[in-house]
Amino acid sequence: MKIQIDTKFSFGDTIFFIQDDKIKFGVMYKMDVTFEENEHRTYLFARDQEGNSLVVAERRAFISREQLIQSL
Repeated sequence: MKIQIDTKFSFGDTIFFIQDDKIKFGVMYKMDVTFEENEHRTYLFARDQEGNSLVVAERRAFISREQLIQSL
């Protein structure tokens, strides 16, 4: 079986997302994909400027602050 997942993110990218009602960002260092029947979920792991590890669902992450704001 061959599985292909397309994503707009790459390791080392700065990703933007909302957490605790604030816009946050971090540098992506890991991606985790889970499969359930015919659906998959992708989670991005990033480190913020203080070195904290953050986890965000790919569908809630954006490449730029402007894209995030436009999605609201």
